[in-house]
Amino acid sequence: MENKFNLPESFESEYELYKLPLASKKLLIINDVHVPFHNVPALTACIEFAKKAGVDTVLMNGDIFDFYKLSKFTQDPLKINLKEELEIGQEFFDAIKKALPRAKFFFKIGNHEERLRSYLKVKAPELFGLPSFDYSEFLQLRSRGIELIDNNRIVMHGKLPILHGHEIKLGRGAVNVARSLFLKFKTSSVAGHLHQTSDHTETDGLGKTVSTHSIGCLCELHPEYAPINKWNHGFAINYITDDRGSYEFRNYKIIKEKVV
Repeated sequence: MENKFNLPESFESEYELYKLPLASKKLLIINDVHVPFHNVPALTACIEFAKKAGVDTVLMNGDIFDFYKLSKFTQDPLKINLKEELEIGQEFFDAIKKALPRAKFFFKIGNHEERLRSYLKVKAPELFGLPSFDYSEFLQLRSRGIELIDNNRIVMHGKLPILHGHEIKLGRGAVNVARSLFLKFKTSSVAGHLHQTSDHTETDGLGKTVSTHSIGCLCELHPEYAPINKWNHGFAINYITDDRGSYEFRNYKIIKEKVV
């Protein structure tokens, strides 16, 4: 629109949804792996199920890395350092890509990956913005053909919005995470972030059904900082059913190394 009143130029940035290609008919959604604190049996069960389901696309939906040493919280100095964590992360990428060789991979920044930017802004602002610290380079995504989805962007797979959960400040302590997502986002959607599998459905006054879902994690279930919690292992697969982007969403738990 023409600036007919000669208003000052704005620093406003545009916000855009990230749309996965409709050619991606079977989307595996995993989040909260928290490498190097991942759970190998849960990941194995997830990947085996995904292979049998014939997924053609994988969305790594935030908090794939833990970035433990970049946390603002108190750290155990004896735990793994950042270099070791990054090396284990590369091993994870290589293993899952080898297991699903025909799939296209997308990597969304979660709140734990965002620790890198936060650290640089506070501790090393001179390095902020350098190409070496671009996520695609720092995590070696580009060299592996993994496409980056930047922080706070809502991912659309057909008509389904997918969030990590931190974008809308999906808070801990909810009785039903999916219901909290409904109250925050107001439309059918899915999120991770809180490490719990849950589903919630409501019908509005005009008969429209709204269904929200939260996905379990693939990390250790009883970390030192939260040994008692309501977490569970899980993942999801979203199936596109027509050219308009209609979908069928399937939310899975992993219990005793079995997908249910």
